[in-house]
Amino acid sequence: MRKKINYFYPVWVWLTTLTAYPLTCFVATLFEEEPNFRHFFKVYPIVFVLSLAFSVPMLIICWISFARLIKTNMETIELKLVLFLIAATGLAITFQIMNGLNLPLFSIYAVPLLIGTLIFRIRSRKDEPVKKYDVFEVNREINPLVPKGSRGAILEVWEDGVFEVEFVGPDGQNIAYDGRNTYTIYFRDIGYYADPLSVPGRS
Repeated sequence: MRKKINYFYPVWVWLTTLTAYPLTCFVATLFEEEPNFRHFFKVYPIVFVLSLAFSVPMLIICWISFARLIKTNMETIELKLVLFLIAATGLAITFQIMNGLNLPLFSIYAVPLLIGTLIFRIRSRKDEPVKKYDVFEVNREINPLVPKGSRGAILEVWEDGVFEVEFVGPDGQNIAYDGRNTYTIYFRDIGYYADPLSVPGRS
């Protein structure tokens, strides 16, 4: 059984962080003697668009970091904390570039960043069975032509976590070695699920 990876995890954390400041301002407006909601809804779109524009580069960096770290054997909580540190560092640098690091304003974004990092799931709640045509990354060398990190597809699912698989080269042809086009691997050899489009020759 495997847990599907939530590749939109960085996006959910990002959106949670972006909405922090406007929501904080809205709550503050509720406690004013004469709430000026008109002003709030006039300023909110501008703040959101500017936050969106300045934070996109950091989102890309976090997404790339997430895609690389998810391939490792790092525990989920460790992975989340590393991603938080990367994002928080990027957030601080962004503030510094814009108008200097304002700690109260930084905290308004950093706190929901931490909360979003911790509450959203990196992997699905339920285990899902490995099935035919699932695409995966192998976490050991199968042979000199299929090194660790190669991507393949499940052809047959046998009992007790044994699978018949194939690997496809950049030319879309099966990788053959020592007269074999398919290989037998075990559950422990499967690193993570991948997008079928990431394997040449498969759609």
